[in-house]
Amino acid sequence: MPTASIQAVVGGENYPVYISDHALDGLRAFLSSYKKGAVFFVYDAHLLSLNSDCCAEFRPLLEKYPSLQIDGGIDFKSVNVVVDIAEAMFDAEIPRDGVLVAVGGGVIGDVAGFAASIFQRGIDLVHVPTTATSMIDSAIGGKTGANLRGQVNLVGTYFQPSAVFMDIRFLLTLEFRDLISGFAEALKMAIISDYSKSTQLAESARELISLKTEPLFELIRWSVGAKLSFVSSDVTEKSVRLFLNYGHTFGQAFEAYYGISHHALRHGEAVSLGMMCAARAAVTLEIADRRIVSEHRRLLQCFSLPTHLADLELVSRPPTQYLEEAIYNDKKRISDGPRLVLCKEIGAPRIIVLAQPEILADAFSVVTQ
Repeated sequence: MPTASIQAVVGGENYPVYISDHALDGLRAFLSSYKKGAVFFVYDAHLLSLNSDCCAEFRPLLEKYPSLQIDGGIDFKSVNVVVDIAEAMFDAEIPRDGVLVAVGGGVIGDVAGFAASIFQRGIDLVHVPTTATSMIDSAIGGKTGANLRGQVNLVGTYFQPSAVFMDIRFLLTLEFRDLISGFAEALKMAIISDYSKSTQLAESARELISLKTEPLFELIRWSVGAKLSFVSSDVTEKSVRLFLNYGHTFGQAFEAYYGISHHALRHGEAVSLGMMCAARAAVTLEIADRRIVSEHRRLLQCFSLPTHLADLELVSRPPTQYLEEAIYNDKKRISDGPRLVLCKEIGAPRIIVLAQPEILADAFSVVTQ
């Protein structure tokens, strides 16, 4: 299998991103530059129950270094867990020149990254993402966070890691819904940046879902580069990085209704529904041709992603009024109102400040009626 080493340059900082099927070898070598008592692991407890080569290779690291296992479910993405991590590092006497290694999916990376950014005002951080979503999206760019008051990532920081190690073998351990949820983030980046890439992804969907190693590697490599193209010059979301919120503002309204429940609705599934709503909003506002809705539906369905709430096994459906109110509570809003990312066409995003709240009901109707 090929390997890739990408030098991420984000703002004034840079760090390596390693992608291979033996990335844990590189992690061990990287950690050898720290004193043994300066390394602390935070990892998803679920990893130890998996019967896979990469998980077996991971276990000896836990015997060598102090660690804290936490549940990687969305319910544990809280400020309390961030404090638990900080207290565990304090008890382990991790010094100011120490490093926190976060091994897991987006929840682990976000809360551990948050803890690293505030512990002793910041220690080194290394990401070892183990899910499709974290490899494709959350491990790159330096966002950390925790959910609060039913809002996704209401509190958090921007904090760049010292290195990222992506071992493709972890993807072979994922449940189907978790796998395609990660693919939603890759498809989102293609939709806002590159029409031909969105078509290419759709054509390779069957191979990706079948976990073909070479296509998976290429998807991760492309996604890292694409994410960096949006964040490298806009660390704190003042301009182009905002485009990465495509589908998220609408999607997080659904997540808020379902109590940010991983069982009911995966994050990538919410983003998929959100992209459908964004496409419909662009048509209603006469920004895009109506064909953009059918184009979105086709692309998402190639990856078995939901394009309507009926595609998911949900016990209830959110009232439109609740969803509209959630848009106005979105953390990305500004004084003039909520900001929406819409596409004039695939590959051509734009940001608008919502001045016509009546379009929201119509936008949500594309997935609720």
